[in-house]
Amino acid sequence: MKADATNPEWAQGTLQVVGPRDLLRMLARTRFSGRLVLISGQSPRRVVAVHLTAGEPRLAVGSGLPRASSQEEESFWARQLLLDALTWRKGTFRAEKTENGPAAERQRHALGTVGDLIAAAKEREELWPRLMEQLPAPYDEIMVVPGSWHTLPSDPAQLAVLQVVEKPTALSSIPQRCGMDEHRAVQAVMALADRQVLALRSAAETLVFRGPDFDRLVPQLLQELCPKGEDSRSLKITVLSWDARTCFRTVEALIGRLRPVPPDVEEQPRYRILHESVPLAAGPRLEVLGFRADTFEPDLAAPLVQNCHIFLLVTDMEAGHVWGAEGPLAERINALRSIFKGAMVAGRITVGAGAVTDPGADVIIPELARFISWKEVESSHFLPTILEEVASRLGVNPAGESQP
Repeated sequence: MKADATNPEWAQGTLQVVGPRDLLRMLARTRFSGRLVLISGQSPRRVVAVHLTAGEPRLAVGSGLPRASSQEEESFWARQLLLDALTWRKGTFRAEKTENGPAAERQRHALGTVGDLIAAAKEREELWPRLMEQLPAPYDEIMVVPGSWHTLPSDPAQLAVLQVVEKPTALSSIPQRCGMDEHRAVQAVMALADRQVLALRSAAETLVFRGPDFDRLVPQLLQELCPKGEDSRSLKITVLSWDARTCFRTVEALIGRLRPVPPDVEEQPRYRILHESVPLAAGPRLEVLGFRADTFEPDLAAPLVQNCHIFLLVTDMEAGHVWGAEGPLAERINALRSIFKGAMVAGRITVGAGAVTDPGADVIIPELARFISWKEVESSHFLPTILEEVASRLGVNPAGESQP
């Protein structure tokens, strides 16, 4: 490590010589005020900057920090970002002094004390690689599914996890919901999985299981919806919305998976068209397409939505959508429906209490269209409710017989 008292760059060096935890300890001892920048030596390269005042970390920013909806959530993920950086063994660093503390004093993260951060980072370094090796899929692709238990665990961390996993939940969302460092939350999840209190599944292999009536209904619906001679092994649903967040959340809910909405979902082209295919317990597959409005043009969409059985137009009043503004989308749906043969069903789902029903809309769930919330959409009842309404329109009952 080298330093130059005449230069605002107070020190710089490599993490192989001085580790990040030792650096933080030294800066705390000298009551350093300024910015410590850590640059990983692995690919892809990552950069984390820590702002300190009198040796205490006040703010952490860097690559990989998700967009947060609150100051509390932002502080949580900033701490996890910093804990990860404090485990790096290769890379470079530089410390830059400031006279009156960092400009980031206007915005502080609740990161913890230096001693707490060093202890937690050491624990993470020991636990995290082993925990990741035990997962059946990458960390951000794991769903945690609740099971059953006879007695509640005595371990506080395990009990906190059980309180937030009431339905299939993304593993990566559990730490923040528990208010627990990632390595400790994942350790608690793994302990519960070992006891078969929870199950870990790859999100790509998530089974949508809704009960015996649902199992009988899906194959019967396919017989009604598919023209003779058409492949009836997949039930195909197309979701449309004005923004990518609403589309993403609805597609996730339909397939029984609740991953957090990616922070860049509105900007990244890969989220404009979503395609998910999962097996149903009944035997067929559920295939769900999601389109953001600006990508749903008949010429582009027609090859993708061919043989689609159900179109859902989703209006999210909570996101500021204006009821009735979907006229162009409804026209495009009708244009596509006129291209293909078959008993396609189209309807509208409105999220947000107090929404006023458009008399001209083809509302697929009349009794819920005015009042449905995201909690209801993301419940296990959402897909069955839609399919039961479709079955009712077509005269199909779950017993497997068409109604006269």
